[in-house]
Amino acid sequence: NRQNVATETYLKLGRLAALARLGPQEHQTPMEYATVLAEAIPERAADVNTIATAYINERFGRAGKPNLFQEAEILKARLTVYSSLLGRLGFMRRFFGRR
Repeated sequence: NRQNVATETYLKLGRLAALARLGPQEHQTPMEYATVLAEAIPERAADVNTIATAYINERFGRAGKPNLFQEAEILKARLTVYSSLLGRLGFMRRFFGRR
């Protein structure tokens, strides 16, 4: 759904990160969570920030739907962050065994 690309990306990010034991805590704001996640995957800190900022703007801002350039940036960030988390999940499964 192009209408809510930032919101969908952020919510799926939280679910995927939770599988890697990096999910958001109930008390965290989106930016607080982004800070914690960026510390866990520092090579993707800028992309995590892109996703969190876009989510805040889409969900709580007045700008509404992102333009095509912003949408492309969100999708690019999504690809890199999700890939990092999936890689981390693979490492965790190899290291800790299936859980």
